[in-house]
Amino acid sequence: MHYLVGHSKHTWARLFGALLSISITFVAEPAARAHDPHGDVDALHRDVERIYLSLNHLRATPPIPPPPKTKRQHLRVLGAAEIEVGMGQLDRALQMLIGRLMDPSFQKLPAYLDTLLLTSQLLESNGEVDGAMSFARQALLLGGESDKMAEAGARWFRLARRHQRTHDRLEMFEAWKKSGGLEAAGPELAGEAYYEAAFALREDGRFPEAHRLLGQVRPETRYGSRAVYLAGTLFVEAGDLQNAERWFAALMQWPLPGSEGAPDAKLETEVRELAALAAARLRYERGEHGLAREAYLRIAEGSPLRDEACFELAFLSFEARNKRGAMNFLQCVLDLGVGGTRSVDARLMWASLHAHLARYEEALLVYDRARREFVGERRTFEKTVDGLEDPVAFVFEAMERSAADHGRKASPGPATMFQDVWTPEVDRVYRLDRDIDFASLESARLRREIAGLIAQVERENAFQPIDRRQEHLRSLLRDIIHLQSHVDDVRFERKHASAAEDPVAAGERAQKLDEMFSVLTSYARAVEHDIRRLDEEREQRRAEALTTLRSIAADLEIVTQLAQDIERDADEPTKLAVNEALRQVSDALRHASMRAEVGVLDTFWVKKEHSTQAIRRLALERDSVEKEFTETLGELRQSVGP
Repeated sequence: MHYLVGHSKHTWARLFGALLSISITFVAEPAARAHDPHGDVDALHRDVERIYLSLNHLRATPPIPPPPKTKRQHLRVLGAAEIEVGMGQLDRALQMLIGRLMDPSFQKLPAYLDTLLLTSQLLESNGEVDGAMSFARQALLLGGESDKMAEAGARWFRLARRHQRTHDRLEMFEAWKKSGGLEAAGPELAGEAYYEAAFALREDGRFPEAHRLLGQVRPETRYGSRAVYLAGTLFVEAGDLQNAERWFAALMQWPLPGSEGAPDAKLETEVRELAALAAARLRYERGEHGLAREAYLRIAEGSPLRDEACFELAFLSFEARNKRGAMNFLQCVLDLGVGGTRSVDARLMWASLHAHLARYEEALLVYDRARREFVGERRTFEKTVDGLEDPVAFVFEAMERSAADHGRKASPGPATMFQDVWTPEVDRVYRLDRDIDFASLESARLRREIAGLIAQVERENAFQPIDRRQEHLRSLLRDIIHLQSHVDDVRFERKHASAAEDPVAAGERAQKLDEMFSVLTSYARAVEHDIRRLDEEREQRRAEALTTLRSIAADLEIVTQLAQDIERDADEPTKLAVNEALRQVSDALRHASMRAEVGVLDTFWVKKEHSTQAIRRLALERDSVEKEFTETLGELRQSVGP
């Protein structure tokens, strides 16, 4: 016990004051004073009081704080989560918030709706789309203040559009209206909702209803131009081309809002260019070539639609017998480095225009080079396909590469053809394949995380707060035993004190010392009991944690099995769609080489016919000259006489 000697009794007072002021776990220290058999009984009593307060504090403060139960406790957690958000610790904040949302007692509080909205917002900023949409949906279906409903609905619609989660837009739109969110949303958010709902109605073929919703979108809002374009598209799909052209023509004349650097300036420009392209095509179909040309030329250089505009202007110029103008626009297409069948069409049309301008040698050169390249690409492609171990991965990677190259110089080789075989069926199996891959990777990641947590829980020192609490209690127990020795020593010394001492006072002190010794004994038993109880709590928590983690692991195994079942069911349709895409690419390359070969032969015949016609013209001219010479000679002879 001698290591306790030398500590001031004021140390305990300072430590305990600090402990009470900041409410942290008590850390026991050595005895309050040195071993002094003549020590004051009152000082011993104060030490016993200190032990009492320390023990009460440790018993009142659990080593591991329990989950929040009261409103005040819940709100404290929310405040801590907001602090984490302010510090940029989104993952920690989300753990705290989602923990509250899963608690039934918290779901009864008014703060539940605000927490749903905040969690949805943080998940959106963290790139977790499904979770953000799910919590926004819960908020919308829960109901509440209309401005909060406006926020929930707007986020759901925005994410649904951005990530193509479009299957229940009408249901959410009706829920939004019912909750009052639509009225409180303001023109911008309401316009977005009207537009999304109209888009869903269009997919159902409910054109009149879609038109009515689009009519509610204010023109000056962010969705105003898109609503007008969608209205024109609805007219096209309904067969009313006259009204469609009228809407597109009006939209392409709309002035751009704000400055060029405005956030939506690029999008607004693209919408107007889409309208110009649509109007140009409708005018082209009606034979209004001048008006069509005017609309096409509204699509500026650098636009992602520029290659389509140039290509169609080349045809328009050719039909107007402006072959050199057609070549100029076709050069624009080639300069943009388009891929896929448009690249094939542009190169073969380039050769054909040379032939129409009687540049036969140039035409033959372009045709022959294209034919050799297409034949070579087809052979390379078929050889590659024959050696494929995983055609699905090959096709999807080729499609992704072509999609990434859109608007820039396409990657070389047959892979560029895949941008033309991305059919709805291929797109469906592609998304399913990628979703299954993501689910498998995420499931594997979670399984590894759960396995790590299980291993951590099974470790001896898994519950360090309990371990620290036991150390504090053991330290307190040592302090109690040491203090008992003090009391016992003082009792012994008092018992053999001088006879001059007042017997009554001596008796009272002896009784007081006996009571202190008894109290300290009971404290020691209590501390020993608490140490044993913490052992039980540790094992109970370990068992509960392992049960929960193993349950989650079992659920993950079920999810993994479901993903494997879906993958197995989707395997055959995916292979069929991929094989069809491969066949289409092969056919496109075969067709391209045949067209180039036909172009070569046709140009030879045109060249020969042109040469033959020239020879015939020369022969006719010769015959005419000979006839004229003969007639002139005869006339001359007649004038001269015999």
